[in-house]
Amino acid sequence: FVLLILAGVLALAVPSLRGFGESRQVRDTAGNVLALAKYARFRAVCEGREYRLHIDRAQGRYWLETAGEDGFERPLSSFGQVFFFPETMLVEWFDSEAAQRKGYIAFAPNGRADAARLHLTGRLGTVIEVGCEAPGEPFGIREVFDTGVRRG
Repeated sequence: FVLLILAGVLALAVPSLRGFGESRQVRDTAGNVLALAKYARFRAVCEGREYRLHIDRAQGRYWLETAGEDGFERPLSSFGQVFFFPETMLVEWFDSEAAQRKGYIAFAPNGRADAARLHLTGRLGTVIEVGCEAPGEPFGIREVFDTGVRRG
């Protein structure tokens, strides 16, 4: 009888735990994108050269580049690696036509950055917006909401 009750409780808890894991994955990815944006802005000012945060939606990846002597190159630190969005995540530019057209967000040596916002949407409908609305604003996580729309 006790095992039957325990099985019933677990059957109710498992779907909510799955949603928690998906939500956590979206938050972790948004935090990583935010960390790269903050690092790029900081390094651009310190080094006096442009940094770019590339977003390749088609390949599901993102990375930093900095202006070097022979064009743009990835930094030699761990921030220079290529990161991947989870396969089930939908990445969309939101009101960021210039950044979408270029495929990157530029960070200038004067501390300004392209105004850009990304929506990261998980498979279960969790959406987090990362970005800034004006060139002088800091990047941040602006909204966290659940559309209630389940994908694939």
